[in-house]
Amino acid sequence: MKHISVALAGACALASMAATAANTLHIANNGLDGPGCGTAVAPCRSISAGLAAAAEGDTILVRPGLYGDIDGDGALGAPGEETGNYNGTVYINKRVTVLSTEGAAATFIRGVDSVPIVVYIEVSGVQFGERGAGFSVTGANSFGISNNNMVSGKIAGNIATGQVVGFYIGSSGNVEVSHNTAIGNSSAGIIGATNSGTTGGVFIHDNVVVGSANTTGILASALGAHRVIGNSISGAGIGLQLGVGPTRVSQNFISGNVQGIAYTEYFGDEVPSGTPVVARNTLAGNVNNGVYISHLANYPISLRQNNFLGNGRGCAIGTSANIAIDARQSFWGTASGPGGAPPSNLVCSTFDVVKTTPFATTEIAVH
Repeated sequence: MKHISVALAGACALASMAATAANTLHIANNGLDGPGCGTAVAPCRSISAGLAAAAEGDTILVRPGLYGDIDGDGALGAPGEETGNYNGTVYINKRVTVLSTEGAAATFIRGVDSVPIVVYIEVSGVQFGERGAGFSVTGANSFGISNNNMVSGKIAGNIATGQVVGFYIGSSGNVEVSHNTAIGNSSAGIIGATNSGTTGGVFIHDNVVVGSANTTGILASALGAHRVIGNSISGAGIGLQLGVGPTRVSQNFISGNVQGIAYTEYFGDEVPSGTPVVARNTLAGNVNNGVYISHLANYPISLRQNNFLGNGRGCAIGTSANIAIDARQSFWGTASGPGGAPPSNLVCSTFDVVKTTPFATTEIAVH
């Protein structure tokens, strides 16, 4: 027993040393890049210099101001600007945590059109931002924040505007994308993708996405076990594009889009490990359908316990697919269930494949 106690004590001491070995580096607009920069009194000017000085597990604290293309000339290389690489204006290739001290409303990273991504994450385990401690990113020619394949990591509290895609995150494990805002991106606000077939998924929660008529709010790719929870999605052509796979969609407000949710066919060779479950969401005021299911859809979908409220053409669900669609226990706008008289929403289906009874007689609490 004595030997075991000594061994445990040694292990605890090593763990404590490892925990205290992590450092905090500081970045500020009044900093200066150079050897030894990164202390609280002598911060670095660029996030890149802080990353170069950091070790695995370190935290980089970024004070308010502008980073990236500081002088606005469309190129990097001026004193204090990011060095990045060919993929990203800010290139993260170490397992570190990068936070702003004052949040995205006060901390900006401006990319350049010659580099596809503003912030590119190369390795797993990185945290970029946090609720109230993120960054505003803009200026690249493709993505605001993106990554190589990650098993774990977190992207939180950021604002992406004016990109093709605000956030494009791939995962072969479980990567979190939370409390971000995507506005005015020309193709999609957030894309969650898998990089290894049916393994892994992206946890997309508590984000705000505002799109335009030709964009997608959030896309959850085929095969992945994504979780799309607690988001607000509005103004897009498709609020949520949903691929085949065991994705779970819950507690979202999807409103004012052309189509609320779109569910399509699957063309791949791998057999999905499950089918989507969409439960306890509110789909309101979408111009065409609350949920549109492609006529080519070849796997069933569960749409139980959702609120369908005032969708423009009166169709809570619109489809000509011949697959099982379970929409029971949903609220259709009135206590009498689905119907054609406003404010009730209809089921617009070519085939008798949509189950609606029993239905809810009062609006379902989403949160």
